[in-house]
Amino acid sequence: EKFRNKHYHAGNLIVTVAGNVDPQAVLQDLEKTAGQMPSGKRSKFKPAIYQGGDVQTVRPDQQINLMLSFKASAVGAPENTAEAVMSRVLSGGMSSRLFTEIREKRGLVYGVQAAVGRTFDLGEAFVYAGTSPDKVSTLMPVLCDELNKMRQEHITDDELARAKKKLIVSNLNEGGAAARMRNNAGEFNLKESISTMDEFRARVDAVTKDDVMDAAQKVFSTPPTLSSVGPGGFPDYDDVVQRLDI
Repeated sequence: EKFRNKHYHAGNLIVTVAGNVDPQAVLQDLEKTAGQMPSGKRSKFKPAIYQGGDVQTVRPDQQINLMLSFKASAVGAPENTAEAVMSRVLSGGMSSRLFTEIREKRGLVYGVQAAVGRTFDLGEAFVYAGTSPDKVSTLMPVLCDELNKMRQEHITDDELARAKKKLIVSNLNEGGAAARMRNNAGEFNLKESISTMDEFRARVDAVTKDDVMDAAQKVFSTPPTLSSVGPGGFPDYDDVVQRLDI
């Protein structure tokens, strides 16, 4: 009850509406419902601290699921968009680096994906791969080499253009009323503002190859977190750190 009284009040409430609605009617309904909640100040929490490390979970699966994560920027940081473009170069369809090098050329994974997630205090750039136990020892050096390449060499003009296009299109594809409603709530919760599509597009268009390299150098130089789930035969954390030269 003490926790509920401290956090469950109007100061921690966000109401989001999208679609063909009457704003005045919505406000009137809210006055009758949410407007009756007790007031209060928005809750504050201690910022998370990223440390890195190795987590292994043995499970009788046929494949090994691996996630290699790094510290990235929190919501609202200047590096946000460059990191997002970087993740699209690594994993943005069949022409992306990880898909081409690890799956198409070498057949080392069932699936591979890179992305960036963020909260108000911390971000995480991660690469996921699902593979068979006998391919782990070959997969990890190749994966690490691809991440090293991102921070050591400029991406090409074509890669930059494709990554920007995919990033913008993915944002547009989330344009349904329900998706827009959820996205607005999440964005406002994290940074207390909502970007328009034009603002988002302008940020993406402004990203340069230098920006992507700077983002890669910063992200892939942080202590990695290696999470492994499967029957065993997991990659060695120290070997990964050494291969990444961290």
